[in-house]
Amino acid sequence: MRFSTLACAVLALFWISLRAQAQMQAPPESYEYLRRIRVPDVVVNCVAALDEWVHQGQRYDSLLVPDRRALTAHIETPVPEGAITRVSSSGAVVPDAAAPDAAASGAAAPGAAAQPSPIDTLIHLRGFAKVRGKYAWVPVKATCSIWHTQVVDVALTPRVANEGSAIQ
Repeated sequence: MRFSTLACAVLALFWISLRAQAQMQAPPESYEYLRRIRVPDVVVNCVAALDEWVHQGQRYDSLLVPDRRALTAHIETPVPEGAITRVSSSGAVVPDAAAPDAAASGAAAPGAAAQPSPIDTLIHLRGFAKVRGKYAWVPVKATCSIWHTQVVDVALTPRVANEGSAIQ
């Protein structure tokens, strides 16, 4: 009787420990290695946001951004609307409200002021994403929109492998 009780207790403890280990969450991904090789913090935040977005999405399983691609990421600061000075063909400076392209296109409603872009920085990277359910890695262009150091938008678009190459 004592042996069977002891055996049941040991089996129950073993089963409980297995269940507890199965429920443990994986530790969050550390991007410290990117900081060690002097990748800008804004690019590290972009890679982390893209990685999280890929894991939560349905199209891709995994994202791979090589170190050299992270180091050479294109960081773009959009030009504010008021910073562009328009000059007419006669050389006269045209005020923003009377800009000929805005009036001709009909894009702006009368009396509506132009809104500045809420995006502070755009980051463009190249990487590879594994398609969910297939054993295929596709080259992708990744774009992150940053507003006050926060990633507010991410996008992954597949790209043709030899898109920029002159060799066909």
